[in-house]
Amino acid sequence: MPIYEYSCRECNCEFESLLLNTEEKESVRCPRCGGGRIERLPSCFSSTSGGGGTLKSGCSSPKTGGFS
Repeated sequence: MPIYEYSCRECNCEFESLLLNTEEKESVRCPRCGGGRIERLPSCFSSTSGGGGTLKSGCSSPKTGGFS
């Protein structure tokens, strides 16, 4: 079950969506504004040692550029 990262072109919210099949990608909406103008972002993989990793919470603030 792939998890994809998206960015809303209407409110700049970044979010993740779990897609169970390829047809679901047409119905992905922004969780903040409900908009459908979204783009899929390149996925970033990370690893941490010692269990001190953090999860990205995309809708708390708009991204200003680059990867975090």
